[in-house]
Amino acid sequence: MTDGGEMVPVNWFVPTRIHFGRGSLERHLPDATQYGRRAFVVTGRRFAKETGLLNRVVAILGGCGMQTVVFSEVEPEPTVAHAERAGELCRREGCDCVVAVGGGSPLDAGKVAAVLATNPAPLTQYFGETKLAQRPLPVVAVPTTCGTGSEVTRYAVIVSPADRTKKTVASEGILPALAVVDPDLLDTLPDRLIAATGMDALCHAVEGLLSVKKNGLSAILARDAIARLAWWLPLAVEDRQGDAREQVMFASLTAGLVINTTGTILVHGMGYALTVGRGVHHGTANGLLVDPVLSFLAQHGYCSEVEEVRTLMGRFRPADFLRRAGLPVSLRDIGMAPEEIPELASLAEVGCQRSFRNMKKPLSRQEIEEILLRCANGRER
Repeated sequence: MTDGGEMVPVNWFVPTRIHFGRGSLERHLPDATQYGRRAFVVTGRRFAKETGLLNRVVAILGGCGMQTVVFSEVEPEPTVAHAERAGELCRREGCDCVVAVGGGSPLDAGKVAAVLATNPAPLTQYFGETKLAQRPLPVVAVPTTCGTGSEVTRYAVIVSPADRTKKTVASEGILPALAVVDPDLLDTLPDRLIAATGMDALCHAVEGLLSVKKNGLSAILARDAIARLAWWLPLAVEDRQGDAREQVMFASLTAGLVINTTGTILVHGMGYALTVGRGVHHGTANGLLVDPVLSFLAQHGYCSEVEEVRTLMGRFRPADFLRRAGLPVSLRDIGMAPEEIPELASLAEVGCQRSFRNMKKPLSRQEIEEILLRCANGRER
């Protein structure tokens, strides 16, 4: 395939069966019977319960003759210990598949539970690119947000309190067997979460387009996702249009397909420090960083790539959108003082080590500090 006139090799592997569209939950969740008879259902502590979604999922599976074991304790940004507890319960209960329902945290926790149900703890031995001795349990992913893309990726991201950052388990073995992507599930999602998770999806597409691992196929999907999100995300939040939310969820799915091949770069790597160190929502952290990161990269070897991203975004400006959505657009907005930036840069440097592999060259701590200084008051340049 060609990208910018040059033939680019394509490596693409996504074995996930994808069902996208309104009403997909009732139509296609019964397909989980292809993967097992006793499902370990993983959800967060509140959303799936309070909206009745957990009961719907259990009822659909039960109606197909499946038994269920429910783990509804996933916290935002699950830790190693939390994920290991889920895996141990899944193994002890003799489950033969995992049904993960929720945003990125439940989906990633479900993937890790699938790993630990068939492979020994501790989880830390599987951080990074890993070849698993035993095939994980098959995972059925049911996303309820429009940002993670985890339903089609080979990644599970878990917080490691030991070094105050996020760690990634990366393996083709944890690619979900089935993704049931139903935009109806966004109808009860608060506007601020639509905004934050939508920004996460946008960053996936942007970073995928800037990654040195991109290819012709990933670039096509990334460009489509950027343009689609730039147009529809404001409508999904500000006008609450059902069609807009459907478009945003589709873009989140395609952006997930992008990073499954390309990985992410600087925005995600630095964003982990804000999430783990300051408790900022993952999508909000990425949204806060994307403008300053793009401006920095435009001046350091990514001029044409950033110009293309900005062209695809058109009149959409991440900072303006976040401000209208009532989300922070600067470090000051999250209560950070300038004198805290060096410590944050140190954490960000650790979080970026994996991201640097997808960039033209790694950044120094001083360069990371420079970007964070641009973020201090929401300044792009």
